[in-house]
Formats: sequence, C-alpha cells, structure tokens
Amino acid sequence: MLFELLDLDLFASDDEAMTWKRVTTLDIKPVSSAHLLKLSDGRILLTYGNRAADDRGIDARTSKDGGKTWTSPQRLVVLNVSACGYPDAVELPGKRLLVSYYVAGIPEHQRYHMGVVNLTLNEVR
Repeated sequence: MLFELLDLDLFASDDEAMTWKRVTTLDIKPVSSAHLLKLSDGRILLTYGNRAADDRGIDARTSKDGGKTWTSPQRLVVLNVSACGYPDAVELPGKRLLVSYYVAGIPEHQRYHMGVVNLTLNEVR
C-alpha cells in the first residue's frame, strides 16, 4: 500500500468558523499533526511532528502576519524514532512556553511516553 505524503494546509475563518478559506500551504512532509497557538506577543506558534526519514522530531515555526508567511523550521526536540508527534503548546506566566508531545521510545527507554519542552517566548524564532 502506498501513502501520499501531504503538505500541511492552513485554513482561516473570519465568521466564527461558519466558513473557511485556504490561507497557505506549508511544505512539511510528512507531518504527524499540528497545533496552533496565538502568543501574547501577537505571533502565531505552529508546532508539529516532523516524521521525515532520519530527521524526526518536534518542530516549530512562527508567523507575524496571521499565518500568511512563516519562519523556517526550528527543531525543538530531536526524536529519531519511528513514531512521534502530536504536539500541544501552552503559554505560561512569565512568557514561558510548555510544548508537550508523544514519542514511541527514546534510547533511555523504549516505552511510549509524553515528553515536554519548557522554553521562553524569546527562544522561539
């Protein structure tokens, strides 16, 4: 069975989610799901699981213009394992970010688990 590796399409709504319009396509192949978060500094944070062969991990990009353009990928966590992704981010007091994700194992142990990355807004490009 062949699977087509799809890009990540971004859609937006200006009528309380009644209708949606395509904004852009990000060239991210293969991606394991994505999460968007509007940050207190006005940027939008995109986190996603990058499942490219020999380059797996949790990546982030930001947008200053409502999602029309994005920064280049920033690796938050290197996870060169077969299954990883499904990140979720939250902004904490003090301009800190907590990004959680799942992974199917790391060298230290081979169990499924949830990991987290704790960083500041200034550390995200």
